[in-house]
Amino acid sequence: MSKKAKAENELDLYERFPRQLDWNLLRTYIAIVDAQGIRRASEALHLTQPAVSQALKRLEGHLGQTLIKRNARRFEVTTLGKLVYQKAQEIHNSIARLGPLTAGAEVVLEGHVRLLLASRVKSKMLDEVLRDFHNANPRVTLRIDVMPSADIRAQVRQGAAGLGLCLLRGRTLGLKSELFLRQRFGLFCGRTHPLYGQTNLTPDALKSLDFISYPSDQIGGVLSPLAMYREKHVFEGRLRATSTNLDEIIRMTELGLGIGLLPMHLASALEQAGILWRLPPYNGIGPIDMYLIWNPATEYSEAETALIAAFRSRRAKEGGAEIPNLS
Repeated sequence: MSKKAKAENELDLYERFPRQLDWNLLRTYIAIVDAQGIRRASEALHLTQPAVSQALKRLEGHLGQTLIKRNARRFEVTTLGKLVYQKAQEIHNSIARLGPLTAGAEVVLEGHVRLLLASRVKSKMLDEVLRDFHNANPRVTLRIDVMPSADIRAQVRQGAAGLGLCLLRGRTLGLKSELFLRQRFGLFCGRTHPLYGQTNLTPDALKSLDFISYPSDQIGGVLSPLAMYREKHVFEGRLRATSTNLDEIIRMTELGLGIGLLPMHLASALEQAGILWRLPPYNGIGPIDMYLIWNPATEYSEAETALIAAFRSRRAKEGGAEIPNLS
């Protein structure tokens, strides 16, 4: 093939590809890579596994390249697959920003902001930032969604939300973060538990008992300090129940299903009411930190930019992260 014919063929490809590509395939591909598998991606997208698998095949067919090498024991994103993932995120990010960018186009600081929170975030600094921001910008509307920290990080990275407050361990590629809330977690049991009412216990008293925790409670996860504490003291009990929702962890702890791992500043009121009983270590485990996160690659609306600035300004004014009162 001559150079001229090759150039014309490449030009034709550039023109045909955007017209023929189903952009939903990119959204599905992002979900597959984020979930590290077809099954988990199908659950996140509320689609069948065959539909998600077929979407991947169609995208690879459009590109004429393998993006993911996978079998029953292997899931590996190819070098090209990583590049496509990065570009797909940029495209998804740009599309996701169209709503917020146009919502406030007529009036300065008139628009919509979506804030993502981990469940049951109790923070005086958070409350005051939202109150002051609303008072200063009454025409900006706000949506707050509660979800697991892993989902918060994924959505902010993809541009589906402007900012979030979530658990974070180490740096996350593509995101900016600032420590916002320092927490300590404690071990608690409900009234029907055998240890309820017992004092001066040692960690050995808990070794063979079942416990309730979170999917991220594992070595290397965002709740790694909890997992490391159990490993240090050789806890032999079963992981009886898990949930990504803190309210459900509290519910199962109250019902006596096992020992619950709870933020001490949230559990203290239930402890004082006699609903929960604190177990060793009595000074808690941690710190386990909550971070403000945002995506520097996102093209933010003025309202979103202002809210991020309000959070950062308040944090700087307070001299850093909030440390809850445990009394």
